[in-house]
Amino acid sequence: MMFEGVYRWVIRISIALAAFFFGWGIIFYSSLPNRIPIQFGFDGSVNNFGSKPAVFLFPMLLLLVALIGRSNYIDMKYSTASGQNHLHKIIMCGCLILICGVGMYLFLLYAQMLK
Repeated sequence: MMFEGVYRWVIRISIALAAFFFGWGIIFYSSLPNRIPIQFGFDGSVNNFGSKPAVFLFPMLLLLVALIGRSNYIDMKYSTASGQNHLHKIIMCGCLILICGVGMYLFLLYAQMLK
């Protein structure tokens, strides 16, 4: 099925992005300030700050969700041809894309902090 191929590619790209974010976090870790923004309001203002290790929060979350999605748990629980299987995989893809988007936003925000 075409959907299964797309699902596998979303998992692979998510794992690659998590590795990329980890790598850049490690490279620029020493250049970051001791307090970094971790929560933002609707107007874009910073509501909460965290310590430097918070840089690795979204790459870790992305890697964890991608590895869970890569496991055969969904296929073991539901038949591969069932609608429930496809629905769970669509939801998993949506979660991964959302985490990637937030991770990229934070990555760009932290990159601006280095200027």
